[in-house]
Amino acid sequence: MCDELGDETYMREYVEEYGGVLMCTTLDCLCAKRESGTCAKKEHDYYHKFDKSSLVEIRERLRLLSGSLAKGGNKDEWMKTRVSILKLLAATRAADTNKAEL
Repeated sequence: MCDELGDETYMREYVEEYGGVLMCTTLDCLCAKRESGTCAKKEHDYYHKFDKSSLVEIRERLRLLSGSLAKGGNKDEWMKTRVSILKLLAATRAADTNKAEL
């Protein structure tokens, strides 16, 4: 396993992808994991486009994008980025909903 995944970064990505979890809770954290360490303007714009959306709307968009990404062979980097942003929003929205129910 160490030979395949190498350092901690690859292990974290593996766990996030196959476990369906996201270890970040902010867009800045998500961007910091990249080689450049920053997000592009279009990523910030996409985040803010769905920032006020309901959990149902976010999950529906995530379902559609994930399906398209799978059909395309996971080669579209912008689509992968949008899926990551939507996963982040869904996770934070679900956490907020759970807190409100308590």
